[in-house]
Amino acid sequence: MKRKTKGLRKQTKVWVTKDGRRIRICDMTDEHLVNTIKMLERATEIKENCQIAQGYAMLGFVNGDMAQLAVDQDLRALEEDGLDPAEEFPIYEALTLEAMRRGVDWNAESKFEQLLQGVLHYKS
Repeated sequence: MKRKTKGLRKQTKVWVTKDGRRIRICDMTDEHLVNTIKMLERATEIKENCQIAQGYAMLGFVNGDMAQLAVDQDLRALEEDGLDPAEEFPIYEALTLEAMRRGVDWNAESKFEQLLQGVLHYKS
């Protein structure tokens, strides 16, 4: 005898597109998945660069050796380790897990990037 599981469905995270559409991560195309992961990585890198710039700007206004040392240590940690996209954007982990499940390499260059590299190599 089969038991009915009323109301139980496969649970998945939802990505909200820039135009407000909600799409389940498991329903995203491979290209959309890769582009979303790369976008979040770029956003993390931008945030990291802004924090580093603010830290260096702050060094000019901080008084006292201890305060300057604390800012310097924070800057060194940011420059060495950077920010983690999964900490900045909690959905990042679900996106990368889905890409791994599908066997999609989001670190590979896109077709456009490959074409651009070919053109640049040809011209040089």
